[in-house]
This record gives sequence, structure tokens and C-alpha cells, in this order.
Amino acid sequence: MSSFVNKINRLIILVFALAPFVGYLSTTLFNIGWNSLFFALFFLSVLLIILSILITNKKVNISGYTIFFFFFLVYTIVSDLYLADKDFTLQYIYLNRLISSFFILFIIDNITFTKRFIIRLPIIFIFVFICSFLVIVYQEVIDFRFMTIRDYSLTGPVYDRRLHSIFSATGANISLGLTVVPYLAILVNLNLVKGKRALSLFFMIIGGIVVLLSKWRWIMLNYFLLFFIYIRSTASIFKSIILIIMVTTVISFAGYYISKGIGLPVDDIISNRIFEHNREGGLSNMTAGTRIFAFYIFVKLFPENPWFGKGRSHSFGGDSGDETLLRELQGRTSQIHVGYLSLLYYYGIFGGLLYFIFLYKLSFSIFLYSKKAGFLGIFYGFLGFILMNFTEVNFDILQPGVIMILVFNKYNKQNYITKSNVLSYY
Repeated sequence: MSSFVNKINRLIILVFALAPFVGYLSTTLFNIGWNSLFFALFFLSVLLIILSILITNKKVNISGYTIFFFFFLVYTIVSDLYLADKDFTLQYIYLNRLISSFFILFIIDNITFTKRFIIRLPIIFIFVFICSFLVIVYQEVIDFRFMTIRDYSLTGPVYDRRLHSIFSATGANISLGLTVVPYLAILVNLNLVKGKRALSLFFMIIGGIVVLLSKWRWIMLNYFLLFFIYIRSTASIFKSIILIIMVTTVISFAGYYISKGIGLPVDDIISNRIFEHNREGGLSNMTAGTRIFAFYIFVKLFPENPWFGKGRSHSFGGDSGDETLLRELQGRTSQIHVGYLSLLYYYGIFGGLLYFIFLYKLSFSIFLYSKKAGFLGIFYGFLGFILMNFTEVNFDILQPGVIMILVFNKYNKQNYITKSNVLSYY
């Protein structure tokens, strides 16, 4: 791969790390959605890589998980065309986030990352992280519509008003959860490696406030995974448990009193949003009830099309061509609100198996090389992506935090292969 092509692709990845701002500006100033913008950039990157490979007569690098994601992508396109009766138009192509996801996987497989590039990334993470904190506090205290492009879940009482900070243009809660938490995982682990424990705790406290104010419980669960970063590989199980309890206690109390001190309605959020003490009608009327309802619908409808699925003709927040599913939902929820059940319902056992193999291979790669590097924060940051689909529905990887996890994983892998496990982040 030529040096020029590597530099261009690394620059595009740097821009993607700033996607919340780039997406907001492209949408508000030019009315260009961030999906379309980054599809064009990734498509250009792939063309440059292929051209460079042809000119230099080098081999194409494709990891095992990229291959299975490609198979899954092809299957979803066939399913969309023949089962969901969608049109294969230019708009379908550039708005298909699975296609863009494959592009970025291919790009990362075929470029190299320098130590200098990796050192720069945490600077961007800190900038995005601090901005997300300042904006979400401003939204909570002063103007909840600030930097908000769409309304999403902004109605209702303050404690139930979901906030998205700077991520309104790039996917709202999905983007917030899959950017803030992975960025935080890398920053915390990096500072622990450097011996800066106080700074790692500072990031955890600020991150905890961002997650709490977002009021999305799946993001809160992902956040708590990060406490495992504080476990030392050489520590006993007992010492590890004590350490996690101590760190959790310090961060929880500090975050609570800081939030109270700056006038945030933390008590209402904890009582009425997290534990839903104000809800009447039992579990079925709680938001957790939609997940239980998802299992009921799945068990009833999945046997009708178990192998190849029904096709994804139903869309969250849009028109539905799946009258059977729409009738069963009864207006109680917008979709089968468990991602892996939706995956099997839409694409069947065959399509689901392709995606599960992709997840397994990618997870194993991240765990293997992050463990060899002594930098398991990368793995915990990615684990949130896997857990997300137990409560949300999202199959693409096109979020800054997930992509940066893959970038660090590639850096781990190339250093392990070329430098005999001499890995360095600073």
C-alpha cells in the first residue's frame, strides 16, 4: 500500500472520529446526511486502495470477520430485494449502513497505522468526550433542543426526556452509547497504563454523568462494564472484587454529589427513569415490558419463516410492509425490541448465523490482541456493542467508537506480528 493512500485513509478515519460534529455541520449547513457523506468518503477510500493494490501488485488483505460480514451483507441485500420487495436504487446503496460498514472493515484491513497516528486519537477522544459532557449538561439545565436536529424522545417529564448531547445527527442514543463508552474505555485504560489513576477516575465520573443524563439504560449497562478495566490480570478474584467495589463506590458518590451540586435532577432520574417507581400497571407498562413482549412476538412469528426470515420490510419509525408484524405489535412498541430476535426474524437462521460468526470472529480478534497488549479496555469497549442488541436493534458498526476500537485492534495486531509483541501506546 502506497504511503499516499495510507495517509488519505488515515485522514478520513480522523474525520470519522469527529463524526458527531461533521454530521451536525453537514446536515445543518448543507442538508447532507452523515450517512451519505461518509458513504462517499469510504467509497473513495476503497477505490484508492484497490487502485494502489493493482498498481503495486500487492495482495488484498481481508480478515475472517470481514469475509463473514460481506456474506451477511450480500444476504441482506438479496433478502431486501426478494423478500422485502425493496428497489435496488442509488439511494438504497448510499443509505445502506451495512455497505458503509463493509467499506470501513475493508479499509482498516488494508492500511497500516503508525504510532504517531495512534497517539493523536486520544486527543480527539478527549475533545469529543468533554464536548458531549458540556452539551448534555446544557441540554438538561437550559435548553434540551440545543444541537438537536430531530425531536426523538424529547417529550414528557424532565426525568424521562432522553438526551443525545452532540449525537443527534449521527444516530441519537445509538451513536451516543457507541461513541462515548468506547472512547471512555480507551481513555481510562490508557491513563491506567500511564499510572494516572486520578485522571482515569475523572474521566469515569464525567462519563457517568453523561450516561446518566442521557437516560438510556442500555448505555448505563455498557458504562458499568468499564469498571472491569480496573482489574489487574495478576490480581486474585477477591482483590479484583474489592477493587471494583471501591472504584464503583468512589465514582458513584462523586458523580452523584457533583451532579447535585450543579443542579441536575439526579434523584428524579434514578427514581423515576431507571427504577420507574412512578409507573402504574406493573411490569407490562414499564419499558422493560417491551423486551418481554418482543420474546412473545418472536416465538409466535418466527416459526413461519425460520430458515431465511421474513425480510426487513418493517422499519423503526417508518412505513411497514409487514402487516403481520404490525398487527401483532398492537401499537405497544415500534418493533421487536431485542436486536438478536429481530435479526433472526428478518433474516432467519441462515442470515443470523452469518452475523453471529462475524461477531464471534471479531470479538475473538479484539480479545486476543487486546489481551496480548495488556489493553483490555478495547475489548470492554467493544463488548458494549454486543450487549446493545439485547435491548436495541442495530446491526451495522458505523459508529465512531466501534470504528476506533477496530483501529486500535489493527494497531495491536500489526505490532504483534511485526514487533514480537512489543506494543506501545505512548
